[in-house]
Amino acid sequence: EVRGLQVHGQAVSAAYPGWRTAVNLRGVKKDDLAHGDTLATVGVLRPTRIVDAELTLLASAAKPLKRGAAAVLHHGTAAVPARVYPLGQSEITPGQTALVQMRLGGDAALVWGEPFVLRLLSPAETIGGGTIADPYPQKHTRDDDHLAAHLRTLAHGTEAERFLAKLGEAGAAGRDPQQLRLDMGLREELRLDALSVVFCSPSLALHRDAWTALEAQAVRAVEAFHARHPTRRGMPSEELRRALPPALKPAGYTALLQALSEAGALETLASLVRTAGYSPEAALSAIEREIVREIEAAFLGGGLKPPELDAVLRRDRRRKTLYHYLVEAGALVPATDRTSNRTVVFHQSVIDALGPILQAALVDSDGLRVSELNQILNTTRKFSVPLLEHLDSIGLTRRDGDLRFWKGESSPGG
Repeated sequence: EVRGLQVHGQAVSAAYPGWRTAVNLRGVKKDDLAHGDTLATVGVLRPTRIVDAELTLLASAAKPLKRGAAAVLHHGTAAVPARVYPLGQSEITPGQTALVQMRLGGDAALVWGEPFVLRLLSPAETIGGGTIADPYPQKHTRDDDHLAAHLRTLAHGTEAERFLAKLGEAGAAGRDPQQLRLDMGLREELRLDALSVVFCSPSLALHRDAWTALEAQAVRAVEAFHARHPTRRGMPSEELRRALPPALKPAGYTALLQALSEAGALETLASLVRTAGYSPEAALSAIEREIVREIEAAFLGGGLKPPELDAVLRRDRRRKTLYHYLVEAGALVPATDRTSNRTVVFHQSVIDALGPILQAALVDSDGLRVSELNQILNTTRKFSVPLLEHLDSIGLTRRDGDLRFWKGESSPGG
């Protein structure tokens, strides 16, 4: 906390650039401070150890500055060791201006456009200087053809151009727009909503180009899924998420699905995503439709004593695919006996018919055992145990020890 300011021994309410100012800080001892420390509003500056800059090597420099050369970066009253890496070239010749990345030997508080001086350790001499283009850069590859234009935009562009360049650098990860504004020292008057920016949430924005690429990638992924699995009703949302860049944040993925849905490109169905209007029924051939009717009839006719799944599928790959089609369509319900890990498949209409029967048997009872329910439903434990566990899971019945009670919070089809 700043308790007071003085300029040449006189108390002032504000200090301006170029003024030699004494600052009275609450809770800070003199021994806590070091020459070159920077005083800033909380959140405005972050320490950095990598910076991009535009550097001019003095014409009087004794020799070229080679990649990885050791030097000292002087900014303000601070000095920090640095290794200099010219970008797009192996060395900088005397008199030349070039883009560089400097990796620092300690934390530094730097801002966009801040001037600096570069000195050698031995012999101790000034060899050049320049301005900071980006105090929080990524590490660069040597063969990045767009790097020079990107850094020149950061060094010399307008506030809007610089903001968009830095946001574009983040790609699918996006940035917190307000934190990026602070990092770049941009004016509050700069209207971000007037730029080529997509706001996924108050704390996440993406460059329009990155957003457009994500939209196209998502649609292509769903279309490819339909091509591979034409009888599936849609692509599992988690599978689509894995097909997109890992850097995409949850808020970005949610906003992406919403935007594509509103645009009529994709639609969501529970936990599935599909292209708008996609119909797996339309993808079935005449033979596949006949197989679907046959599979469905087998489980419908079996009632509460349905046939074994393997007996119906006959180890046939196409029949297995069409069975999953019926499960996704809600026509068939696989119910699992958790004790034996055995799956029994019921037709949904058979389960639907159970509601009134179970309600009449359970609603005024003190609970019924499985054996008692078997008599009412005319089935056996082999089928009733997985069936009742399914009804428990959808909220129609409730188990308490060996007894079942009516709960009725969901329809059998829920």
